[in-house]
Amino acid sequence: MCKVGMYTGGIRLRKHQNGWRHQCLTVQVTVMVKQGFVDQLDSWLKACATASIAQVQHFALGIRQDYAAVRAALELPWSNGQTEEQANRLQFIKRQMYGRAHFDLLRLRVLYSSGFT
Repeated sequence: MCKVGMYTGGIRLRKHQNGWRHQCLTVQVTVMVKQGFVDQLDSWLKACATASIAQVQHFALGIRQDYAAVRAALELPWSNGQTEEQANRLQFIKRQMYGRAHFDLLRLRVLYSSGFT
């Protein structure tokens, strides 16, 4: 059973009959990801398996299917945030330019926006 302050980051949880467990599991996974509490992952997944909420069970099933990647993301300090940001920026520029110009203008626009002109 969830306890306030257990690894919920001290967030106060409201006591509702059906919503209590869902809110507790949600807060736990949020704190676990932000703080990198790898040792709590297995117990959280077990708690989700016994939850009566289908969405929580489905979310936990997805994490179990990619367990190694999730565990590595919690353990390791590295992030691919910068790579994702650059890919997202390039995709945004491409969508803006779709049907308006050819590759030469797209190349110049990407270089200009990144400061390499």
